[in-house]
Amino acid sequence: MGDPTTEKLLPLIDAAADAGAEYFVIDAGRYDDDDGGWWTTVGAWEPAASRFPGEGGIHEVLDRIRERGMVPGLWLEPEVIGVRSPMAESLPDEAFFRRDGARVTEAGRHHLDLRHPAARAHLDQVVDRLVGEWGVGYLKLDHDIDPGSGTSAHPGETPGAGLLGHNRAHLDWLDGVLDRYPHLVVENCASGGMRWDDAMLSRMRLQSTSDQQNLHLYAAIAASAPTCREPCRPGHWAFPPGTTPGSPWPCTLPPSPTSPPGAAPEPTPRRRFTCPTCGTPPPASTCSTPRRAGPLPAGCPTRPS
Repeated sequence: MGDPTTEKLLPLIDAAADAGAEYFVIDAGRYDDDDGGWWTTVGAWEPAASRFPGEGGIHEVLDRIRERGMVPGLWLEPEVIGVRSPMAESLPDEAFFRRDGARVTEAGRHHLDLRHPAARAHLDQVVDRLVGEWGVGYLKLDHDIDPGSGTSAHPGETPGAGLLGHNRAHLDWLDGVLDRYPHLVVENCASGGMRWDDAMLSRMRLQSTSDQQNLHLYAAIAASAPTCREPCRPGHWAFPPGTTPGSPWPCTLPPSPTSPPGAAPEPTPRRRFTCPTCGTPPPASTCSTPRRAGPLPAGCPTRPS
């Protein structure tokens, strides 16, 4: 997808800054060190050395984005491990979706089960590197995999119950990320506008509306999105002239409603919901500071294991 390299990115960064963009997000092609084979090799989420040569590597690009007054962002598909990724071998089978005792594989990729501590530890290490060490301030989280009916990795578990358990563990993982990095802007992409639900958007600041690039077809999407979400939540993407889908995507985002123009975004607001089974209450209906509702009771069926 696309052909992001240091040489091609630097002039795009300057053009985006001159146009007044606040964020510059680099898409999936940065992982492609295998001549179009990135789809089945992702999982470690390291940039392709061949695309970012030189002593600075990708940091030359990230530094230029910051120098031009923008926040650097990266595309990430956290729940996916390619079948040819080294992580497919290093992580245990129990860390993946499984049915009938075998890993679920879809289009050359496995799906992590975030109920397993090894899966969660892997993703925490990735985010801590990208955000904590590299200073990335925006993550575009994708989900381009169809896990089918779910996972029956636990004894006596139906795939649907396993999928629900993973989804709740995924939300808990997102809470942990935002507890550590409350000013991080996280976008819910998910195949360009999927998983658009209240639970996901209680953690995500922005919702991608579509990967549609025909300006005539996108007009209806852009006009209708604010009818089902606050106008500041839908994200409308556009590719720079002369690039193709999957190339870097610079964009301008509306500032947080509580932040003056040019200010750092407020901590991502998160809504807490009462557990429908055990009745565990949230600490507040809206939480704009790092705060947790606490663990659910051990016997609650909705508690992530």
